[in-house]
Amino acid sequence: MTTPHRIAVLGNSHVGALKSGWDRIHANYDNVEITFFAARAAKMLGMLPNGDRLTPESENLANFIAFTSGGPTEVVASDHDIFVIHGMGLKLRQALCRGQPGLSAAVCAAIFRDTVLSNNAMIMASRLRQIGASPIMISHNPLPTARNEDVNETEDYNTVANRLEAALGEEDFSLIRVPDVLCKGLTTPQSFSVGSERLAMCEKQVGVRHGDEEHLHMNADWGEIWMRHFLNSLNLPRIRSVPKTGITEKGA
Repeated sequence: MTTPHRIAVLGNSHVGALKSGWDRIHANYDNVEITFFAARAAKMLGMLPNGDRLTPESENLANFIAFTSGGPTEVVASDHDIFVIHGMGLKLRQALCRGQPGLSAAVCAAIFRDTVLSNNAMIMASRLRQIGASPIMISHNPLPTARNEDVNETEDYNTVANRLEAALGEEDFSLIRVPDVLCKGLTTPQSFSVGSERLAMCEKQVGVRHGDEEHLHMNADWGEIWMRHFLNSLNLPRIRSVPKTGITEKGA
């Protein structure tokens, strides 16, 4: 009998959209088990290697992790087949050579590689590498929704993502790209930030929304599309047929 593929998602507040999206569709994916280990800002850097696991450095962090994961306070390597790191300050726009005219593509790539290697997402990836050998996949922060200063970028999403993918590949990490429907150049369509909710780290924070001007965090629609795109890209064997319900990439 086929057993569910076990995925651990680690990250910061941006994991909230993924978790909301997964809550909508999890019943359709009985071939997958996903556990979310997340905390706001840079709090996840308090998850430290300890043998075959990451353990929280404080009781507060343990409580936050227990809430997002549904119980576990430690990330145990043998409990997961794939690790996904989402957000944690890894911004695709760091791959742009904006404001540095005359620099070659090679110099841009070198600058970006140094930036990537010092990022919180890469610190977490390195810690996961210390505790086990499961594949590590990394997803950058959601692209911000469009503002006036964002409309004049000259590079498209895939060009910039290729640069990020090359930097990650040198460290044997994989990049998870966002699907086309979630991109408008190097921004996200405005509709995907409307009604976004803050990552809940305790019961009283559930359902609390960001303000109307929010342009960095995305909503459950975004999270659902991202999760479907990601899971379908894995080509995992089905345990049973999956009903065609919810938002689709083409229909968003």
